[in-house]
Amino acid sequence: RLDAESASGTPTPVDPSVAIDGVDEFYGEILANPGEPPSGSFHMHQTDGDGEFMLTVADGAIVVAHEHGKGDAAVRATGEELLELVWGRRSLEGLEVFGDRAVAENWTSLAP
Repeated sequence: RLDAESASGTPTPVDPSVAIDGVDEFYGEILANPGEPPSGSFHMHQTDGDGEFMLTVADGAIVVAHEHGKGDAAVRATGEELLELVWGRRSLEGLEVFGDRAVAENWTSLAP
């Protein structure tokens, strides 16, 4: 939907709870076992809702915890911005990024 609306020039906001479900689906189901998992831990914090993600890797699989934590890198953004970020529809530019930016870039560059 984001791509079609963007291409037509008529983007509409994504409900924050729907957006954060898309982030959860991406890391928890679609990308649960990446070929080469990213290094370091990554925390994502939703600013317009209750979405919290602490992402780590164990035995080659991504582990998603829905809790606040201190990662090697962190990003704070709206649910829609986080959705766009993990699906490769935006960069980290303009978002609040903390810690090791290279770790954040590795985690957010996993989009298909």
